[in-house]
Amino acid sequence: MKPRNIFLPLFTLVLAAFLFSCAGSHPNARMLVGNWQPVQAEKYIPENAGKKTPKEKVQPVDTSQSAKNIQPAMTKAQEAEKELEAQWGHMVEVEKKTPLVVRENFLAEKQYKSRLVRGTWKLKKQGTRIVFKEEVTGETLKAEILEISDSSMVMVEHSPVGDIKVKYRKK
Repeated sequence: MKPRNIFLPLFTLVLAAFLFSCAGSHPNARMLVGNWQPVQAEKYIPENAGKKTPKEKVQPVDTSQSAKNIQPAMTKAQEAEKELEAQWGHMVEVEKKTPLVVRENFLAEKQYKSRLVRGTWKLKKQGTRIVFKEEVTGETLKAEILEISDSSMVMVEHSPVGDIKVKYRKK
C-alpha cells in the first residue's frame, strides 16, 4: 500500500472529528440555553425594507351632500391587508406572554396558552440565526438573534404574517 493511501483516510477522520467538535460550540449556543421570559414584543419592520407606495389614482373629491353620506367600500386587497395586520397584532400579543425554553440537548419548546410546541434547534450564520424545526409538523421556523447576553436576549421571529421583535429575560 502506498503511504499516500494511508494518510487520506486518516486525514478524513481527523477533519470529520474537528468539524463535529465545532458544531454547536458557538458562544451564543451556551448563552441561549435556559428559560426565557418575554419582557416586550413589537412588530418589526427592517430599516432597509422599502415603504409601500399607493398605486391608486387620486379621485376628484365630490363635496355634494349625497357623497358625504356614502362611505367608500373597501377593496378585497384592502380587506386582506387589514386582516393580515390584525393577525400580526394578535401574534405580537401572544408572543408577549409566551415563554421559551432552550435545552442543551438541542431541544426547545414554547408554551402557548392552548398548546406546547416542541422541536430541535440549531444555530446558523455565525450564531446569529436560530433555526427551529417543530417535531409534530416538521415546520421550520427562523429567528435572528440581534443581541444576546447571559441574562437577556433580543430576537426577531419570522412569521407568515410579519416579523416580531421580542426581548427576553432569562429566569
